[in-house]
Amino acid sequence: MRGLAPLTARRLDPTMTAMARILLVDDDHRILEMLADFLGGLGYDMLTAGNGEEALAVSSGREIDLIISDFHMPGLTATELLDRLRANYPARTVPAIIMSGSSPDEAPQIARKPRVHYLVKPVDLAHLRACIEQMLEPLR
Repeated sequence: MRGLAPLTARRLDPTMTAMARILLVDDDHRILEMLADFLGGLGYDMLTAGNGEEALAVSSGREIDLIISDFHMPGLTATELLDRLRANYPARTVPAIIMSGSSPDEAPQIARKPRVHYLVKPVDLAHLRACIEQMLEPLR
């Protein structure tokens, strides 16, 4: 796999969330579509993928400001995806929100990673929005 172009930190105007690009990954297409519609409606530039490999392809060569991913997916788990994406972009630590509908047994593994929030499904949209704003705050 060829290396991706390095990411640079972008400063975002607080009134212009459209500049923030979110990579959303979930193998449940209903959740993927619902969250993409919700976040797109808030002005975020959305990239979507149904699994980790698709996420790597969709994000190739693009700047990503935040990753939101389901934990359990066919192929790569969210933490494996996060490790691969972060390895491709060593210039900065891309923040992530990892969601899971199963038991929080993986929470300690996730919590050890820098700049990662863990949310339990079903996700409260107001709480998700607050987490996103908090994660993107350093870019403002």
